Amino acid sequence: MSDEEALIAAIATDPADDTVRLAYADWLDEHDHPGGAYLRTEVELAKLGRRSKKKAAVLRAQLLDQRRAIDPAWLARFEQPHLLRVNPTPFPSEWIGTDLSGARNVDGTYGGSGYQSLPSLPVEQFRGDWRWLLPAGHKPSPVKHGTRLARLAKGHGLTLPPGFVEFANDTAAQELIRSNTDCFFDWAEGFADSPAGDGGSLIRFYADSQGCVYWYLYATPSGYSCVVASPKRYGDDDDEDEDDEDEEGDESGDTYFCAPSFEAFVYRTWIENEIWFRLAEPTFDFHDPRPMTAEMQAYLDHYEKR
Repeated sequence: MSDEEALIAAIATDPADDTVRLAYADWLDEHDHPGGAYLRTEVELAKLGRRSKKKAAVLRAQLLDQRRAIDPAWLARFEQPHLLRVNPTPFPSEWIGTDLSGARNVDGTYGGSGYQSLPSLPVEQFRGDWRWLLPAGHKPSPVKHGTRLARLAKGHGLTLPPGFVEFANDTAAQELIRSNTDCFFDWAEGFADSPAGDGGSLIRFYADSQGCVYWYLYATPSGYSCVVASPKRYGDDDDEDEDDEDEEGDESGDTYFCAPSFEAFVYRTWIENEIWFRLAEPTFDFHDPRPMTAEMQAYLDHYEKR
């Protein structure tokens, strides 16, 4: 094992222990890697906690700026649950999902799972071409949701991830994502300002059929994007929620960072639902009799080892 891999492995054993993370930052500095400065900013932001919103906003802006000089593959690795220290948004990290038939218990239809407790994902497959999802001979069913949203984004000074646009333009790909709670792809008519008032925008793309929770692409003018979830619906042309402002004018507390990229969100949603249908009681009509794939079993094993 190389010195770098040994340091990363040590970080993974306790992501909240900043001693090793800062030692790795020193190693990166010695090798002229811009990730060192990024890790130090992460640590500073994590230690700040809720003490100063103004200082936190400065540090988050610094993180977004530092990301531009870093290899996306390196960033993707350090956004894996077992390595992430803090996300670069104003929102707490939490996966909003359903139970996994005993492997992960959730009270109610949906529940929050600490992001750091989630299984890692095969981020090396996330290239925006959706090859991990699409079957051989896939024929897209073209619609214009992605094209329309990309046009709207340009007017807001935003650039949407190409994979997001491609997926939004393909209903056949969307139909491959099953949902045990009857969620569906719900492409926004318009953009909404971030409830944190930080200059970001929310683009709704996925919704629970009963309106319990909605998922959004959170995008900033810096080019950064991720996926957040909220119980509130934003992004309609006539969007005028009377509850838009609480006493402090900040709704960010009920919005959660749940995936570092759109493709990561779709993958986790896909694999968790595929597992759920396979684990369902065989007497139920919706039970999927097919065996677990190796990747599904590995995902499930993560919880059985905890």
